[in-house]
Amino acid sequence: MTTDSAENMITLVEKQKNNQNRYNIYVNDQYVFSVHEDILVKHRLLKGEEINQTKMKKIIEDEETQIAYRHAIRMISRKPKSRYELKKKLIEKGYEESLIHSALDQLEKEKYIDDYSYAVTLANYRIKYQRKGLKWIEQELSQKGIEKMTIAKVTEEVDKESEYKAAYHLAQKRWERHDGDTIQKKSKISSFLMRRGFEYSLIRKVLQQIEEDESQEW
Repeated sequence: MTTDSAENMITLVEKQKNNQNRYNIYVNDQYVFSVHEDILVKHRLLKGEEINQTKMKKIIEDEETQIAYRHAIRMISRKPKSRYELKKKLIEKGYEESLIHSALDQLEKEKYIDDYSYAVTLANYRIKYQRKGLKWIEQELSQKGIEKMTIAKVTEEVDKESEYKAAYHLAQKRWERHDGDTIQKKSKISSFLMRRGFEYSLIRKVLQQIEEDESQEW
């Protein structure tokens, strides 16, 4: 086949029998590559169309990007992920970084991935259902590759009342469970809540409220 010649022509576009979304492309009566239906339409791959080496290279790159894109879609359909997490998974699967970036850019453009929305949802879930503090959440979001500015925005906007209630619930249960004097109880509970990512200022406020509630019962 001549490198970049007008003599190169698509002579057959054949739908695959075992995959109705994929098509085999023949140039000058020789099989050259297969593509997904989306790429077929995008590049107008029709019988009788001229094609050169430069265009074929671009088609193959787009096809590989689409494969990475669809792989990422399958992953986030099972469980939401940040852009960084998806990138890491796709690298592990052997995709080239340039293709990964193109696929992830497409996913962001289409709002399939949105690190801010992902971080907000995760933060609220951790607080409400797992009773974790903002420090824990900040660290987790950082490990998931969320940008510092996004983390700062999320922690600023998260429901502080829900965080307080989560800390209070945990502290109250342990207050009733632990023996010993007040100082010992406060020390143990403070350490526990700090390990769960609650700020000391919030912990102090919670323990003060528990002491007041206990004194009113008496």
